[in-house]
Order: sequence, then C-alpha cells, then structure tokens
Amino acid sequence: MKIRHWCSPNTSGMHRVAASMARGELMLGVDAKLMDPFDPAHTGWADTLDADLHVNHTHIPELFDGKAFHKQCTKPYRWAFPVHGTPELVFEMSVREGETNGYNAGMGLAQHQRGMQEADAIIAFVPRHRDLYDLATDKRTIVDLVPMGVDVAFWQGGQSFGHYAGRPAFFNCENAYSFKWAVDFLRVWPWVRQELDDAVLHVTNIPVTLQRFVDVLIARTGSVFGTVAGSWNYDQANLRNIFKQVDFYLSTVRYGDFNRLSLEAGAAGLPVISYPGNPYADYWMREGDSRFAVRDLIAIGKGDVAPRSEKLPIPTEEEMARSAINVYERVLDRPRTNWLVGAQLADALDPMIVDALLSTTGPGLHQSAPTTPRPKPSTARELQSYYQSYYQAVNDAATSVAALGADLASVELPVELPVELPPVIPEPSPEPNPEVRPAALPAAVAE
Repeated sequence: MKIRHWCSPNTSGMHRVAASMARGELMLGVDAKLMDPFDPAHTGWADTLDADLHVNHTHIPELFDGKAFHKQCTKPYRWAFPVHGTPELVFEMSVREGETNGYNAGMGLAQHQRGMQEADAIIAFVPRHRDLYDLATDKRTIVDLVPMGVDVAFWQGGQSFGHYAGRPAFFNCENAYSFKWAVDFLRVWPWVRQELDDAVLHVTNIPVTLQRFVDVLIARTGSVFGTVAGSWNYDQANLRNIFKQVDFYLSTVRYGDFNRLSLEAGAAGLPVISYPGNPYADYWMREGDSRFAVRDLIAIGKGDVAPRSEKLPIPTEEEMARSAINVYERVLDRPRTNWLVGAQLADALDPMIVDALLSTTGPGLHQSAPTTPRPKPSTARELQSYYQSYYQAVNDAATSVAALGADLASVELPVELPVELPPVIPEPSPEPNPEVRPAALPAAVAE
C-alpha cells in the first residue's frame, strides 16, 4: 500500500501530526511519505502518481508540469481529508477573512466543505471534532476518529538544565490564535500571585505583532510581575528539555480540546492543566468566568487537588498509524488488519464484530471510533442502543478471533464495558475535581 501525505512545511502542530502519521505508517510496513505541496522543484512528485491514496493535510497540488495533478495519477484518484482545524476556528477565521480580504476569502471553510463532500475518507483526531463534523455530514458519510499519536519515547528523553523561575513554574507556548492563547491568564495573574507568592507564568511563541499589546496589558494589570512573556520559540529537542524544567503545562485551548503540544508535554512527564474535556490532562480547571479558573489553578498549585484518575495514556505514533491504516484499507476495499493478533480480518465477519476487533487495543479502547456508518440518532434511546451494541460486540470479540484460528495465549480482551454509556449531551461537572474543593479565592478576587 502506497500512501502520500501532503502538508505545508510550516513546522506547526498540524505539520508535525502529518509527519508522525507518515513515520508511524512507514514503521508498520506501509510505503508512506510526507510531501511538500509548495516545493518549487516538485521534488518527488512524479513518484506520487501511482500512490493508492493521497492524504490532504493542507493542499494537494492542482497542477504538475502544466497538467492537472489528479489526471496524471496512474491509479484511481482517492484522497483522505484529516480535519486538523478546530471547527469553531475554521468558521471564525473564514468570517474574518471575508470581512477584511475580498480575494480568496473564506478559504478554510470552503476547503472543509469540499473535503466533507468529495473526500474518500474524513479523519478527525479529537472526539468533539468528530462528533461536530459527523453532525455536519450526510447520513451515509463516515467520520473516522484516529488517535493523535506522538513519539512518546522521544519526549520521554531530554534532561533538565535547571528549574525555571517560579515555585511553581507554569509554561505555555501555544500559537496565538484567540481560541488558545494565554492572554486570559496574563490578564489575571496577579490574582494567582495573591495565594501563590512565587508562581511564575512563562508564555512564549507570542508574535511580535501581538507582543506590543501584551506588554501594555501585563503592565497595566500588574502581571508584569510574575510573568515572562516573549516571542521566542524552541526546536523539539530543546522543548522537551524545558518540559523537565517547569512544574505545569498550562493548556489554554478552549472547549477542553487537546492538541499536539499538550500531548507532547504529557508524554514528557509534565503535568498538564486544561479546561474540562481533555482526556490526557492531569488536572481540569473550570472554563468560562476566569475567577473560577484562578481558584482551581491556585488549588492545583498548592497541591490541594489530586491528579485525575481517569487520565488516559498518551497515544503513540504506532497507535495512530494502525488506526489510519484501517481507514485506508476500508477506502481501498482491501482486507483489514487486526493489529491485536497480526492478521487480516475475513470479509465474511459481521461488520460490528470487525469494528470491535479493530478497536481492541487496550486501555484506550473506547477512543476508537466504529468504522461502519454510524447512525444519526434522533433520540437518546437510539444513541444508547447503538453504543450498547457496539461495546457488546467488543466483549464478544474473543469468539470471533478464535474462529479465525488465532493464538489467544497472549491476547487480553476486555471483559466489561470500557466506559459508561454516554448521554446524548454530556453534562460537564461544575467542579473539575469535586473530591477536593479548591482553595477560597483571595478577597480581592471574590465576586
């Protein structure tokens, strides 16, 4: 199987995810490679024309040597569309471009619409994103959930060259998009310092165009004391060292979404604080009124809150690649690989059992998405029935594996439902850590 990933080489988290997918697939024996769609020399493009599937992370070339790229492909042109962008940001940025740029406006939203309509596979990495795109697609369209894996062994390496200023020291280096920048905490850091006298917030990767506004903000609010904010950034080797020189990674991505950075920090062993929803975070703080977030941050910094017991292990590149390969195999109508026993599944198996087998990978079992078309439930009863059937199929998977003649001596299969059946609309907990009530807010911060 020959797979070619296409992504702008901008060293963003999106680009690194694309690189990890290609690297993981290559390790599993797939002819996978990451290509630059903007390479003026067209390096390696001719070798992509016989690919079985193209994965469009940002752009697939429209023209190659003056001719339409897809018309030159020697195999049926199939492509997968990984939806990297947060749905809300894609919409917001398209609106903003439409307000300020009359040419090529709304491109992000237009690309997503085209992908949902024409792609042979749609891949999401965040469960919330998958559910939103599933809501926006046609009845028979499949939106696959692939875990966002990282090179865990690499991030576990590195070393500390000394502790950063602050006890505790908080770190944030998100891209400066409004849905995940650290401005909300730069604004209120004096409230944190009223209870954590020596707490320091280190914020990097601030664009120079934004830095002048940040400087005014932190000077006016007094956050200039206890924060270090600048435009510098780091390569991967240095970043993993920094993760060992601070006490917490403050993930400020809204809606509790996880991203590449929070996974890298977690893989490095750095405790991650996020808004409720990130299954890989060590701690959750309430989203919305920043005064509640400050209370939770103070309690975490004091050690009054225990880490989340429900935290999931960080997915590896291999786990991501396995899941992606199963999607490719379905699109290409090939026998699909059961990574649990290292065999391919017979087409005669019931589709629900096939999905259960493909999802049986251990602790992260419930993260895998069913790969048969999921129903568009209109009632809570329909959704409950669907999940019950799916997880019951997982529990019955041992029988089907035995029928394939597989050696089950070293195979561990689940014997009970891996998670509670979800409601139609999950109700977030008002207290991210209800077993330990956060410390009282300083008097100056009280409502």
